Parts: sequence; structure tokens; C-alpha cells
Amino acid sequence: MAMPVLALGGIYYRMVLAQMEGRALDIRDVELEGAGHYLAEERPDEIVRELVKFFA
Repeated sequence: MAMPVLALGGIYYRMVLAQMEGRALDIRDVELEGAGHYLAEERPDEIVRELVKFFA
């Protein structure tokens, strides 16, 4: 069983995906469109929603 990895990205979404490539078998990725570098400050509600979904 592969350990799932949650990859969150805003303006650097494509770079996050590129960095994850080949590092895990179960990568769950989410793009927060329009978010910049500080995802937790800029989109706290969306981050919480994605974390709850991921850990559920």
C-alpha cells in the first residue's frame, strides 16, 4: 500500500506537481487558483476543507 501525499499549490501549482513526480505512488493534488505563495494565509477555508477531505 502506498502512502498518500497531498500536494497543494497556487501560482506554483505546476512546479509542485513536477517536484512530486516519481516521489510517491498516490499523489492527490489540488490547485488553489489565484493563490500566491502563502496558501494558509490566503485560503485558510479551502486548506481546511482539503485537509479534512484528505484525512477523512
